[in-house]
Formats: sequence, structure tokens, C-alpha cells
Amino acid sequence: MQYIEVPATAAEDDAVVEAICLHPDWSDHQEEWLNAYASYRASGGNPWSVEPGDFDEDVRERMYKLYDGRRKTAALSKMRDMQLSSCPMCGSLTTGSLDHHLPREEFQEFSILRVNLVPACSHCNSSSKGNTFKGDEPERFIHPYYDAWAGEPLWQVEIKAPYPAATFAASPVPGLDEERTRLVAFHLKHVLGRQFTRSMISLWSTYPESLLDALSTYDLESVINGITIDRNRAIRTYGRNSWNAAFFRGLLANADAIEHVRMKIALVLANLAFGVAD
Repeated sequence: MQYIEVPATAAEDDAVVEAICLHPDWSDHQEEWLNAYASYRASGGNPWSVEPGDFDEDVRERMYKLYDGRRKTAALSKMRDMQLSSCPMCGSLTTGSLDHHLPREEFQEFSILRVNLVPACSHCNSSSKGNTFKGDEPERFIHPYYDAWAGEPLWQVEIKAPYPAATFAASPVPGLDEERTRLVAFHLKHVLGRQFTRSMISLWSTYPESLLDALSTYDLESVINGITIDRNRAIRTYGRNSWNAAFFRGLLANADAIEHVRMKIALVLANLAFGVAD
């Protein structure tokens, strides 16, 4: 999750519609189409405020297909190739795809609206989010272009015992107000999937050895300081709501998990001292 700059002005997006509507097949729909764009922008893409347009089925089908015909244009390719530190939707360390914030299956009129297209990882643009766009009011997805608070720390990874075979869950950080907590919880539930779990398993299983290489002493204070350094580095490198930053944020909030890491380091050192492979 990130807050990122809007990729096109209202005038630039409207100009695309106006150019399309120069064709007789589209000309009758320009006013309603532009009104839909204006409604989207006024509401910040909030699905509780935006209703699908009242277009005929054949028009909706043609609107849906507009993205397929334009996905390789320079404007959309530039968005897809934005140099971002992590996925603005889920926090993974990859991007390279475009995700429709409001799904075009439901909102065909926003198929090529650039403020409805978010640079994202392929995971976010596939099975996890799907066609879901809201839950129970006020639940919705965080919008990277309109929700400025998306740049604040919003979530952390819960590391659950037994720690040798830990399981992981994503949760909003403590201290958020009730509405924001619900929004973040809904967002996390629908953008994180199996790849997130695999990444956490890998990071957790290798982290004690990684930390061992970075520290000279392994008392509790030194281990906490080492984790804090790694959290801060993850924030600087990948962003406040990247998977890695959320992992270290959650680890620092879990005294038992920290102690497990410290004891794992002690065990590795003891095995090395006696020439025993871990």
C-alpha cells in the first residue's frame, strides 16, 4: 500500500473520451460517460458513492473491450512500468501490471480511466482481488491515488506459535480509528494470498541466520536493535507498507517471537562451536 501521484489530469482523461466519441458509434454517450468520470473523481473512486452507469448492454461490452485494445499504448505502458518500491495495492516487492481499482466487469465505463488503473503486481491483478470491490459499509479497498493516509504505517504481520512451524496473519496496526481499521482489514483480506504466505515462511525461516551475520553480540537488546535496523531499512527500501516492513513491525511487537529468534541464533552458534551442522 502506497499513496502515489495521480497518473493523469481530469482534462487528459476526459480528452480520451472526447476523442473516442468523435466516432458516430460513441457520440451519443459522451455526456453520460464524462459525467461518470466526474462522479468517480468527486468521490475518490469510493464504490459506496459511485454507481455503474446506465448504458445499454452493447455499449457496456464495447467499453469493456476498450482496455484490451489500448493496454499496450504508451500512456498505459508508462503506468505499468512505473519505478515503484513495492506494489501500491498489497506491498509485494514486484510490480509490472495494472489493476482496475473498480473492476471493469462491473464498471465498464472506467475501463480506460487512468485514475481507476493502479500499477500493481500480477498477484493483485489475478485471483486474490478478483471482482470484489466492497464489503459491508464502509468496507472498500484503499485507493492509492485518493487515500493520502495510505502512506502511513497501516499493517503488520502476526507471527503465531508454535514458532518452529509458525503461521502468519496480516492485521491493521494498533491505534487506527474504527473505520480505518475496518478498511485496512478488508483490504488486507482481499489482496494477500498464497504468495504472501510463502514469502513470510521463507523470511521467517531464514531470518535468525541472517541476523546472526549482522550482529556481534546476541543479548536481547542487541537482537531487538538488529530487528529495528532491518525494519527501518525495509521501510526506506520498499516502503512503510511493504511485506518486509510489515513483517519486522509485527516481529517487534511480539516478545515471544523475538525470543525465539534469539534462541535460534544461540542454537546455531552452539552448533558451530561444537562443529555440528544446524
